[in-house]
Amino acid sequence: MSKIIVAGGINMALMVQVERRPDGGETVFGKSVQYMPGGKAGNQAVAARRLGANVAFYGRTGDDAWGGELRAFLGAEGIDVTGLQSSAGATSGLGLAVVDNSSQNAIVIVSGANRLVTVDDIAGLQPDAEDIVVCTLEIPIPVVRELLELCRRTGSKTILNAAPIVSDAQIVTDLPDVLIVNEIEAALLSIGGESPEDFAAAAAQARCLRGRDRQTVIVTLGARGVLMLGSDGKEIAVVGRKVPAVDTTAAGDCFVGAFAAALLEGQPPPAALEFANAAASICVQTLGSTTSLPRRDAVDLVAGVG
Repeated sequence: MSKIIVAGGINMALMVQVERRPDGGETVFGKSVQYMPGGKAGNQAVAARRLGANVAFYGRTGDDAWGGELRAFLGAEGIDVTGLQSSAGATSGLGLAVVDNSSQNAIVIVSGANRLVTVDDIAGLQPDAEDIVVCTLEIPIPVVRELLELCRRTGSKTILNAAPIVSDAQIVTDLPDVLIVNEIEAALLSIGGESPEDFAAAAAQARCLRGRDRQTVIVTLGARGVLMLGSDGKEIAVVGRKVPAVDTTAAGDCFVGAFAAALLEGQPPPAALEFANAAASICVQTLGSTTSLPRRDAVDLVAGVG
Protein backbone atom coordinates (compact mmCIF):
# COMPACT_ATOMS: atom_id res chain seq x y z
CA MET A 1 0.00 0.00 0.00
CA SER A 2 1.33 3.44 -0.91
CA LYS A 3 2.47 5.64 1.94
CA ILE A 4 4.01 8.94 2.93
CA ILE A 5 7.54 8.73 4.32
CA VAL A 6 8.49 11.75 6.42
CA ALA A 7 12.14 12.38 7.30
CA GLY A 8 13.14 15.26 9.53
CA GLY A 9 12.97 16.67 13.01
CA ILE A 10 10.83 15.73 15.95
CA ASN A 11 10.87 17.83 19.12
CA MET A 12 9.18 18.30 22.41
CA ALA A 13 7.45 21.64 21.94
CA LEU A 14 7.22 24.20 24.73
CA MET A 15 4.44 26.67 23.94
CA VAL A 16 4.33 29.95 25.89
CA GLN A 17 1.42 32.34 25.37
CA VAL A 18 2.06 36.04 26.01
CA GLU A 19 0.20 39.29 25.42
CA ARG A 20 3.15 40.52 23.34
CA ARG A 21 6.58 39.17 22.57
CA PRO A 22 9.40 40.84 24.56
CA ASP A 23 11.89 43.27 23.07
CA GLY A 24 15.61 42.71 23.57
CA GLY A 25 16.50 42.75 27.26
CA GLU A 26 12.84 42.90 28.31
CA THR A 27 11.01 40.48 30.60
CA VAL A 28 7.28 39.87 30.16
CA PHE A 29 4.80 37.65 31.97
CA GLY A 30 3.46 34.59 30.19
CA LYS A 31 -0.23 33.70 30.29
CA SER A 32 0.09 29.93 29.87
CA VAL A 33 2.56 27.17 29.08
CA GLN A 34 2.09 23.78 27.41
CA TYR A 35 4.37 20.87 26.59
CA MET A 36 3.46 18.74 23.56
CA PRO A 37 5.12 16.76 20.76
CA GLY A 38 6.19 18.87 17.81
CA GLY A 39 8.97 19.46 15.31
CA LYS A 40 8.27 20.36 11.70
CA ALA A 41 8.55 16.85 10.31
CA GLY A 42 6.79 15.39 13.33
CA ASN A 43 3.87 17.77 12.80
CA GLN A 44 3.76 17.01 9.08
CA ALA A 45 3.65 13.27 9.74
CA VAL A 46 0.80 13.63 12.23
CA ALA A 47 -1.10 15.98 9.92
CA ALA A 48 -0.93 13.51 7.04
CA ARG A 49 -1.88 10.57 9.24
CA ARG A 50 -4.91 12.33 10.73
CA LEU A 51 -6.09 13.05 7.20
CA GLY A 52 -6.06 9.37 6.32
CA ALA A 53 -2.62 8.63 4.87
CA ASN A 54 -0.38 5.73 5.79
CA VAL A 55 2.72 7.35 7.25
CA ALA A 56 6.22 6.22 8.25
CA PHE A 57 8.64 8.48 10.13
CA TYR A 58 12.45 8.59 9.92
CA GLY A 59 14.51 10.58 12.40
CA ARG A 60 16.18 10.52 15.81
CA THR A 61 15.39 11.27 19.43
CA GLY A 62 17.65 11.31 22.45
CA ASP A 63 17.59 8.49 24.97
CA ASP A 64 15.91 10.79 27.49
CA ALA A 65 12.34 10.75 28.80
CA TRP A 66 11.18 13.04 25.99
CA GLY A 67 12.46 10.55 23.42
CA GLY A 68 10.23 7.85 24.84
CA GLU A 69 7.26 10.19 24.91
CA LEU A 70 7.78 11.26 21.30
CA ARG A 71 8.04 7.68 20.05
CA ALA A 72 4.95 6.64 22.00
CA PHE A 73 2.99 9.62 20.68
CA LEU A 74 3.74 8.89 17.03
CA GLY A 75 2.96 5.22 17.56
CA ALA A 76 -0.38 6.07 19.17
CA GLU A 77 -1.23 8.18 16.11
CA GLY A 78 -0.78 5.08 13.96
CA ILE A 79 2.53 6.16 12.43
CA ASP A 80 5.20 3.55 11.62
CA VAL A 81 8.19 4.43 13.85
CA THR A 82 10.52 1.67 12.69
CA GLY A 83 12.80 4.35 11.24
CA LEU A 84 12.85 6.48 14.40
CA GLN A 85 16.21 5.83 16.08
CA SER A 86 17.48 6.78 19.54
CA SER A 87 20.91 8.36 20.13
CA ALA A 88 22.60 7.32 23.35
CA GLY A 89 23.68 10.22 25.54
CA ALA A 90 21.87 12.82 23.39
CA THR A 91 18.95 15.02 24.28
CA SER A 92 15.81 15.04 22.20
CA GLY A 93 15.04 18.15 20.18
CA LEU A 94 13.26 21.06 21.85
CA GLY A 95 11.15 23.73 20.20
CA LEU A 96 10.29 26.90 22.14
CA ALA A 97 7.40 28.87 20.66
CA VAL A 98 6.27 32.24 22.02
CA VAL A 99 2.80 33.15 20.78
CA ASP A 100 1.32 36.64 21.25
CA ASN A 101 -2.23 38.01 21.26
CA SER A 102 -2.14 38.64 17.53
CA SER A 103 -1.48 34.90 16.99
CA GLN A 104 2.03 35.60 15.69
CA ASN A 105 4.87 33.46 16.96
CA ALA A 106 8.62 33.38 17.39
CA ILE A 107 10.26 29.96 17.54
CA VAL A 108 13.64 28.77 18.81
CA ILE A 109 14.77 25.23 18.03
CA VAL A 110 17.41 23.29 19.96
CA SER A 111 18.12 20.47 17.51
CA GLY A 112 19.54 17.87 19.87
CA ALA A 113 19.39 14.38 18.35
CA ASN A 114 17.84 15.68 15.11
CA ARG A 115 21.30 16.79 13.97
CA LEU A 116 22.65 13.27 14.59
CA VAL A 117 20.63 11.68 11.78
CA THR A 118 23.06 10.08 9.31
CA VAL A 119 22.95 8.68 5.80
CA ASP A 120 23.13 5.22 7.38
CA ASP A 121 19.76 5.89 9.05
CA ILE A 122 18.05 5.92 5.66
CA ALA A 123 20.21 3.24 4.03
CA GLY A 124 17.49 0.62 4.34
CA LEU A 125 14.72 2.88 3.11
CA GLN A 126 13.21 1.50 -0.10
CA PRO A 127 10.38 3.80 -1.22
CA ASP A 128 8.11 2.58 -3.99
CA ALA A 129 7.25 4.64 -7.03
CA GLU A 130 3.77 5.17 -5.57
CA ASP A 131 5.13 6.56 -2.29
CA ILE A 132 5.59 10.24 -1.45
CA VAL A 133 8.68 11.24 0.52
CA VAL A 134 8.56 14.47 2.55
CA CYS A 135 11.63 15.96 4.19
CA THR A 136 12.63 19.11 6.07
CA LEU A 137 15.95 20.82 6.76
CA GLU A 138 15.95 19.95 10.47
CA ILE A 139 18.32 17.09 9.72
CA PRO A 140 21.78 17.42 8.08
CA ILE A 141 21.86 18.51 4.44
CA PRO A 142 23.93 15.48 3.29
CA VAL A 143 21.14 13.20 4.56
CA VAL A 144 18.47 15.26 2.79
CA ARG A 145 20.47 15.16 -0.43
CA GLU A 146 21.03 11.42 -0.26
CA LEU A 147 17.32 10.82 0.42
CA LEU A 148 16.15 13.00 -2.47
CA GLU A 149 18.64 11.40 -4.87
CA LEU A 150 17.55 7.93 -3.70
CA CYS A 151 13.95 8.83 -4.45
CA ARG A 152 14.88 10.07 -7.91
CA ARG A 153 16.34 6.63 -8.63
CA THR A 154 13.25 4.80 -7.33
CA GLY A 155 10.77 7.16 -9.00
CA SER A 156 9.13 8.21 -5.72
CA LYS A 157 7.56 11.67 -5.64
CA THR A 158 9.40 14.05 -3.30
CA ILE A 159 8.38 17.14 -1.35
CA LEU A 160 10.99 19.32 0.33
CA ASN A 161 9.82 21.83 2.91
CA ALA A 162 12.93 24.04 2.96
CA ALA A 163 12.63 24.92 6.63
CA PRO A 164 14.20 25.95 8.81
CA ILE A 165 16.54 27.73 6.41
CA VAL A 166 20.19 26.77 6.81
CA SER A 167 23.23 28.26 5.09
CA ASP A 168 23.64 25.44 2.56
CA ALA A 169 19.94 24.93 1.78
CA GLN A 170 20.41 25.76 -1.91
CA ILE A 171 22.42 22.58 -2.35
CA VAL A 172 19.17 20.57 -2.27
CA THR A 173 16.39 22.91 -3.40
CA ASP A 174 16.62 21.84 -7.05
CA LEU A 175 16.25 18.12 -6.23
CA PRO A 176 12.62 17.63 -5.08
CA ASP A 177 9.58 17.37 -7.32
CA VAL A 178 7.82 19.88 -5.06
CA LEU A 179 9.56 22.68 -3.15
CA ILE A 180 7.49 24.35 -0.42
CA VAL A 181 8.60 27.56 1.34
CA ASN A 182 6.91 30.32 3.28
CA GLU A 183 7.32 34.00 2.45
CA ILE A 184 10.37 34.46 4.71
CA GLU A 185 12.11 31.36 3.38
CA ALA A 186 11.36 32.45 -0.20
CA ALA A 187 13.06 35.78 0.47
CA LEU A 188 16.12 34.15 2.00
CA LEU A 189 16.52 31.71 -0.88
CA SER A 190 15.82 34.03 -3.80
CA ILE A 191 17.63 36.99 -5.31
CA GLY A 192 16.51 40.28 -3.77
CA GLY A 193 15.86 39.09 -0.25
CA GLU A 194 12.42 40.65 0.20
CA SER A 195 9.31 38.82 1.40
CA PRO A 196 6.62 38.77 -1.30
CA GLU A 197 3.72 41.10 -0.49
CA ASP A 198 1.27 39.72 -3.03
CA PHE A 199 0.68 36.83 -5.41
CA ALA A 200 2.57 38.52 -8.27
CA ALA A 201 5.70 38.90 -6.14
CA ALA A 202 5.33 35.33 -4.87
CA ALA A 203 5.07 34.07 -8.45
CA ALA A 204 8.25 35.94 -9.39
CA GLN A 205 10.10 34.41 -6.46
CA ALA A 206 8.73 30.95 -7.27
CA ARG A 207 10.18 31.25 -10.78
CA CYS A 208 13.49 32.36 -9.27
CA LEU A 209 13.51 29.38 -6.91
CA ARG A 210 12.56 26.82 -9.53
CA GLY A 211 15.72 24.75 -9.93
CA ARG A 212 14.76 22.63 -12.94
CA ASP A 213 12.05 22.02 -15.49
CA ARG A 214 8.86 20.39 -14.23
CA GLN A 215 9.56 21.29 -10.61
CA THR A 216 6.57 22.59 -8.67
CA VAL A 217 7.25 25.51 -6.31
CA ILE A 218 4.77 26.56 -3.62
CA VAL A 219 5.06 29.80 -1.64
CA THR A 220 2.76 30.14 1.36
CA LEU A 221 1.80 33.67 2.34
CA GLY A 222 0.17 33.19 5.73
CA ALA A 223 -3.31 34.66 5.99
CA ARG A 224 -3.09 35.97 2.41
CA GLY A 225 -3.08 32.46 0.94
CA VAL A 226 -0.72 30.42 -1.21
CA LEU A 227 0.82 30.61 -4.68
CA MET A 228 1.78 27.53 -6.69
CA LEU A 229 3.96 27.51 -9.78
CA GLY A 230 2.97 24.15 -11.25
CA SER A 231 5.15 21.65 -13.05
CA ASP A 232 3.58 22.93 -16.28
CA GLY A 233 4.68 26.50 -15.50
CA LYS A 234 1.15 27.72 -14.74
CA GLU A 235 0.50 29.87 -11.68
CA ILE A 236 -2.35 29.09 -9.29
CA ALA A 237 -3.24 31.42 -6.41
CA VAL A 238 -5.52 30.40 -3.56
CA VAL A 239 -6.75 33.18 -1.28
CA GLY A 240 -6.46 32.54 2.46
CA ARG A 241 -9.64 31.79 4.37
CA LYS A 242 -10.71 34.44 6.85
CA VAL A 243 -10.80 32.76 10.25
CA PRO A 244 -10.22 33.83 13.87
CA ALA A 245 -6.54 32.87 14.18
CA VAL A 246 -5.24 31.88 17.61
CA ASP A 247 -1.83 30.35 16.85
CA THR A 248 -0.04 29.99 13.50
CA THR A 249 2.81 27.83 14.85
CA ALA A 250 1.89 24.57 13.06
CA ALA A 251 -0.01 26.04 10.10
CA GLY A 252 2.82 25.55 7.61
CA ASP A 253 3.43 21.98 8.76
CA CYS A 254 -0.28 21.24 8.55
CA PHE A 255 -0.29 22.57 4.99
CA VAL A 256 2.61 20.34 3.95
CA GLY A 257 1.14 17.21 5.53
CA ALA A 258 -2.29 17.88 4.04
CA PHE A 259 -0.88 18.58 0.58
CA ALA A 260 1.07 15.31 0.65
CA ALA A 261 -1.96 13.36 1.88
CA ALA A 262 -4.13 14.77 -0.91
CA LEU A 263 -1.54 13.92 -3.57
CA LEU A 264 -1.17 10.38 -2.21
CA GLU A 265 -4.87 9.70 -2.67
CA GLY A 266 -4.75 10.94 -6.25
CA GLN A 267 -5.98 14.51 -6.01
CA PRO A 268 -4.46 16.73 -8.74
CA PRO A 269 -2.11 19.45 -7.43
CA PRO A 270 -4.66 22.33 -7.72
CA ALA A 271 -7.21 20.37 -5.67
CA ALA A 272 -4.51 19.33 -3.19
CA LEU A 273 -3.60 23.02 -2.83
CA GLU A 274 -7.20 23.92 -1.94
CA PHE A 275 -7.43 21.00 0.47
CA ALA A 276 -4.18 21.95 2.24
CA ASN A 277 -5.28 25.59 2.46
CA ALA A 278 -8.52 24.49 4.14
CA ALA A 279 -6.62 22.27 6.61
CA ALA A 280 -4.26 25.11 7.57
CA SER A 281 -7.22 27.46 8.14
CA ILE A 282 -8.55 25.03 10.75
CA CYS A 283 -5.14 24.54 12.34
CA VAL A 284 -4.61 28.23 13.17
CA GLN A 285 -7.80 28.34 15.24
CA THR A 286 -6.33 26.19 18.03
CA LEU A 287 -3.32 26.83 20.28
CA GLY A 288 -0.48 24.35 19.99
CA SER A 289 1.45 22.25 17.51
CA THR A 290 0.11 18.69 17.24
CA THR A 291 -2.95 19.67 19.29
CA SER A 292 -4.06 21.96 16.44
CA LEU A 293 -3.76 19.46 13.57
CA PRO A 294 -7.26 18.66 12.26
CA ARG A 295 -9.02 15.38 11.49
CA ARG A 296 -10.30 14.45 8.04
CA ASP A 297 -14.00 15.08 8.63
CA ALA A 298 -13.32 18.66 9.74
CA VAL A 299 -11.19 19.41 6.67
CA ASP A 300 -13.70 17.82 4.28
CA LEU A 301 -16.43 19.98 5.78
CA VAL A 302 -14.48 23.21 5.32
CA ALA A 303 -13.16 22.22 1.89
CA GLY A 304 -16.65 21.25 0.71
CA VAL A 305 -15.73 17.62 0.03
CA GLY A 306 -18.41 14.96 -0.01
